[in-house]
Amino acid sequence: MDEELHGYIKREPELDIVNCHNLLNCIPSNMMQLFSHLKYLTVGECECLEEIFESNDSMLEYRLSDLSLYSLPKLKHIWKSPGQILGFQNLEDIHIKQCNDLKYVFPDVSIATSLPKLWSISVCECKKIEEIIGNNYNHVESQQQKANKIIFPVYDIRLEKLPSLKWFSQSSFPCCVEMPQCNLIKIVDCLKMKTFWDEGIIYTPRLYAFYVENINFDRDEDVNEVIQRHNK
Repeated sequence: MDEELHGYIKREPELDIVNCHNLLNCIPSNMMQLFSHLKYLTVGECECLEEIFESNDSMLEYRLSDLSLYSLPKLKHIWKSPGQILGFQNLEDIHIKQCNDLKYVFPDVSIATSLPKLWSISVCECKKIEEIIGNNYNHVESQQQKANKIIFPVYDIRLEKLPSLKWFSQSSFPCCVEMPQCNLIKIVDCLKMKTFWDEGIIYTPRLYAFYVENINFDRDEDVNEVIQRHNK
């Protein structure tokens, strides 16, 4: 890559990758540093894409604030390694639509405390999604889980047309899940959803609107109980 193109890429805050049908990894590990400055990444309609951020042992810090993924039929991982996510401290918005091979968005519940600016999560029309935050406990559990508390900073959650979704997340043992900033939860056509956070007691002091199948429930109702009751 010549210096002029290299310099141009490092100055550009936004990248759209669309209709690249032979691409397997969106950003390969040997190119991660070059794209660490990106603020907006959109990836769509890439038939063979399996992974967005290729596994990398380096602890880079990324400026990415907005991630949009759509029409990626073979996508299996956004991040394969939980350790990778620690570099995405500026991530605010995640939008995912029609990624039918994806089973979870985040690989591990311990990352809930590693994204301090996360504002919104929207997941729609993904046939195999079973949980938004996975349960791949293959490393030492976070200090917050050991203290029987998980703090998740998200403000806006929208889950629509997810036929395999069982819950938003689960804990390895009973704990308190605090979502102190959460203002909106909207759940539509997620008919296999058993509860919101398995083995978690949900605390949402600022919840303003809570919709299940377009029914607006009282914001003081327990989120887990409403879903359990509605999807009996």
